[in-house]
Amino acid sequence: MRHYRPDVVVTYDENGFYGHPDHIQAHRITMAALETTEPSPKVYWTTMPRSAMRQFGEIMREFHPEMPEPGLAKLAAMAKIGLPDDKITTWVDTTAFSGQKFDAPAAHASQGDNIFFLKLGLR
Repeated sequence: MRHYRPDVVVTYDENGFYGHPDHIQAHRITMAALETTEPSPKVYWTTMPRSAMRQFGEIMREFHPEMPEPGLAKLAAMAKIGLPDDKITTWVDTTAFSGQKFDAPAAHASQGDNIFFLKLGLR
């Protein structure tokens, strides 16, 4: 941070978007580095409003009625994905880069089997 002195920094939200330990640690390290950086750059967290996650769940159940209803533990974990809607301050339309975003994790053999969104076949 000190070397490059960025104007803008992008990192995960406090929960690593969906609780992934590597993403949480990336958030912590980035935020700690920013505390020592002057002047402070603008910081954006990649996240999603929780209402969008609920809508996604509803759409998935609509198109895949055979999906079992999530249990209490799964619901509790899902409730931590993203941020409350009123905490979202900025939207960036990344639609033009959807294909690249989809292809990036698919290019890593260790990632393909455990990424739910890759299994959907969406682009």
